[in-house]
Amino acid sequence: MLQTRLLTAIVLIPIVAALIYLGGLPYIALVAAVAAVAEFEFTRLLGRGGFRAVHLTGVVIVGLCMVDVGLPNHNLWERGLPLILMVSLAWQVIRYPRSEVGEWTGPVASGLYVGTTASYLVRLRTVPRDGLCWTLLVVAVTLMADTAAYGAGFFWGKHKLSPQLSPGKTVEGHLAGIIMGGVTGGAFGWLYRLGAGPEGSLRTVDGLLVGLLIAALAPLGDLAVSMAKREAGVEDSGKLLPGHGGLLDRVDSLLFAAVLGHTYLAWFVN
Repeated sequence: MLQTRLLTAIVLIPIVAALIYLGGLPYIALVAAVAAVAEFEFTRLLGRGGFRAVHLTGVVIVGLCMVDVGLPNHNLWERGLPLILMVSLAWQVIRYPRSEVGEWTGPVASGLYVGTTASYLVRLRTVPRDGLCWTLLVVAVTLMADTAAYGAGFFWGKHKLSPQLSPGKTVEGHLAGIIMGGVTGGAFGWLYRLGAGPEGSLRTVDGLLVGLLIAALAPLGDLAVSMAKREAGVEDSGKLLPGHGGLLDRVDSLLFAAVLGHTYLAWFVN
C-alpha cells in the first residue's frame, strides 16, 4: 500500500506542480477537472447515504463556478445559478413522487461547496504578481501539516480528535500539524522575501500566520468529508488514485485551505 501511494505521488506531483507554475487556462482546467470529479464522488457518497442523488446538478454548478472565476467580468454566476437551480428543481417536480427533495438539495449543497471553495484555488493563482507564491504557500502548508499530523499521530497519538468521524486523527497529531504548518509557512515566507525583496506581498509573518491558520482549521474539510463517508458506510470517496482513494479524499483539506489563504490575503495584506 505504501509503495503504491508513493508511486502515485511521484507521478502526479510533478504534473500538478508544472500546471500550477504555468497558471492560466491549463491551471484552471486542472482545478475544474479535479473539482468536477470530487463533486461526482461527493454526490455518490450522498447517494449511498440513502438519497438517489442527481449527479449532474452538482457537476454543472461546479462547472459554472469554474467558468465564472475564469471569466470574472461576465457575471456568469449571477446569471447562471438561478437557471440551474430552477431547471434542476423543475426536473424533480416532474419526477415526483418518484423523487424526493433530498435528491435535489444534496447535489446542490455539495456542488456549491466544492465549486465555490475550489474557485479560490484559481483566485489565489490569479492574484497580481504574487499569485504563484501564495498558491504554492497554501499547497505546501496543507501537505506538510497533513503529513506531520499523520506521522505524529501514528507514533505518539493517544487522544482521539474526533473518534466518531475519523478514529485515526489524534490531538497530538493535530498539534504537530499546526506546528509544522507554522514552520513551513514561516520558512516559505522568509525564503520568498529573500528573493522578491521588500516589494513582495508575502512576508515571513504572513507565511507563519497563514500556516498556523490553515493547519488548525483545514482539517475540518477532511472531517466534513469523513462525515459523509461514515453515513455512506465507506472508507474512501472513490478509487481513482491507487493507494490514496478518491480525488475528494486528497483535496478535502485543500479546499478549506484555499479559502482561508485567500481570505487572509484579502483582509490583512495590502
